[in-house]
Amino acid sequence: MKNTTKSAFSKIAIALLLFEIMFQYGGLLLTEYGSDIYRIEEFSLMVSGIVSTIVILLIFGTADLNLRYKKFNPLIFLWLILMVYGVQGIGNFVTMPLIDWLSTIGYDMQYSKDVASGYGMTGFWAFFYTFAAAPVLEECFFRGLIFGYLRKYGKIFAIIITSFFFGLMHLNIVQFPTAVLIGLIFAWTRDTYGLPFSIFIHASNNILATVMNNYIEEHISVQVIYFVMIYGGMLAILVSLIFNFKQIIAAFKNESNLLGICRQWFTTIPVILVTAFFLIITVLSILI
Repeated sequence: MKNTTKSAFSKIAIALLLFEIMFQYGGLLLTEYGSDIYRIEEFSLMVSGIVSTIVILLIFGTADLNLRYKKFNPLIFLWLILMVYGVQGIGNFVTMPLIDWLSTIGYDMQYSKDVASGYGMTGFWAFFYTFAAAPVLEECFFRGLIFGYLRKYGKIFAIIITSFFFGLMHLNIVQFPTAVLIGLIFAWTRDTYGLPFSIFIHASNNILATVMNNYIEEHISVQVIYFVMIYGGMLAILVSLIFNFKQIIAAFKNESNLLGICRQWFTTIPVILVTAFFLIITVLSILI
């Protein structure tokens, strides 16, 4: 059984690596050698993302989850968006000191900050990619395919692993901590309400984040809204944890082998190699 599980984990690690290579380098090749429209980076990334997702789907197939989903409504949407901003606020406690420290030792993190925030975007395809294509592609791959492969080993396990690699595969040290935390909410949304709603929350977050980050310095009203959403979001997380404490404890008890399955995952050789590769690239992002 253990060897079978490690074999499955090896295939998932290979799927993660193949996707990222095809996505990133495919986009670079299209931008460099494609026709005029492919000179637009976001269009090339969209095309390479679609191709990469289809290739992984054809090679590895899908997993039949047979999950029963709860009903989604506008109040749940608003609460989840608040929680997304709450985890961004929590992530800032890690990223801001990290940025300050890297700046003091001579690294200019402005590019990484701009990429993470969507600051200064221009052109139709940049907005289309950020608001629509990226949420659909990332959710279909991470919360669709990868989450599906991992879910049979445990709900919490699948949420943790997909969120970790969702953050890691952005290849941006500034974005990594917050992306992991946001990934937890996206993954929980996918498991509870279904993939279309994790896509919806993801797209909504990208739209709000881009608008706020591009106008927050110019408009006091945007600063107030951002402040309210960040601290209101952290309060929403606290309230959710308090009111769902028993269910959370029960979920962990139901996955009594969580530590064991995590140990198997992180001691699988291809997983170790792929994780190390992504970690190195992420750390090297400070040089950009």
